[in-house]
Amino acid sequence: MIENITIKPLTPDLAADYFDFFDNRAFSDNVEWSCCYCTYFHMNEESEREVDDEVKADGGSDALRRALRSRAERFIAECTLHGYLAYADGVPIGFCNANDKSAYARHINEMALDDGGRTKAAACFVIAPNYRGQGVATALLARVVSDAKAAGYNAVEGYPKRNETGDAFNFTGPERLYEKAGFTETARLDDRAVVRKVFERKMEDYICETLAGDAQNNASVFAAYLRAQDMEFERGTGYWEDKRYWMIKYKGEYLCFILINGRGEKAHKDEPEGWIIWFDGGGHNSFEDALLDEYTKELAWRNVDYCGHCGGVCDGGTHKIIFGKKFEKVCNTTFRFDNPDSEAVECAKKLVEIRKDDIWRASRCDNPSKMEVNKCRRSNFQR
Repeated sequence: MIENITIKPLTPDLAADYFDFFDNRAFSDNVEWSCCYCTYFHMNEESEREVDDEVKADGGSDALRRALRSRAERFIAECTLHGYLAYADGVPIGFCNANDKSAYARHINEMALDDGGRTKAAACFVIAPNYRGQGVATALLARVVSDAKAAGYNAVEGYPKRNETGDAFNFTGPERLYEKAGFTETARLDDRAVVRKVFERKMEDYICETLAGDAQNNASVFAAYLRAQDMEFERGTGYWEDKRYWMIKYKGEYLCFILINGRGEKAHKDEPEGWIIWFDGGGHNSFEDALLDEYTKELAWRNVDYCGHCGGVCDGGTHKIIFGKKFEKVCNTTFRFDNPDSEAVECAKKLVEIRKDDIWRASRCDNPSKMEVNKCRRSNFQR
């Protein structure tokens, strides 16, 4: 194993190191491939025809090298060709072509799975012959994974050729490389596997990435409050799987639902922009006559969720008594706070306390009486 491998992201400033690697070390054992410059995944049929025309017009023995090198220079300048260079003692000895999967003109996009989120693709590995089998590719892939996670990607994908043992045709990375890094196979396409490493990410990660200003601050405050209250955060599945929904539970019981959608390009187009809190209202009367100060009651009443507001089907809603006041056509989720400001967040905290107290009380008694529940509410309200 090589000690002190240095990994650097490929930038236009490192273009000279990139070409030094490809011209002098990358394919010293496979001269036929020495002019690829890792451009293959970034060219479509039209650009290949352009290269063919240039080679024919040039007619020189190094015409293909010159044509592909010029493409690589342009791709690097545009940051289309991106990835990481590996160095040993200051000399570039390896490269991994890695980028958002949308950056590839062909092949990767054909194989990459559409998961509704951002995925980084590890497209190609080139390691100088004298340094193969010494952990260089492992170090490169580890950096791809760590940077992708820090940048907010949902996953990293690789596309190894199945049952391939030769170095030359393992340029997309051997299967064992991805297995060691914790990738799992998710699909097979012809002679290749699609392997993925999915990141477990918290709701707070999406708050920081997709919200800004007061919205980010208020959502962060509410999330921190829920954590402090020992709530369980369950990512939405089914219809919600590719959206940023969380079901908040206490002792296994649903308490509220949260959407962190963001704005503009960061927002899922089928959902409202910003962030939303809904409160579970089915199967209990927690909010019927709980003790609450008048100002907070008014805030809660202004955020009652009426049937049809969400675009779903609630069969016309239902009659509910909410803090002693009658409401008609109320959605199953009793309250809905759209992009709540700091005062609305404080109101939501009070609703959490009320619902949490009821769940806690019910967990201690199979059939608590209304008197017992209200006694518990009063003691908590007076604290």
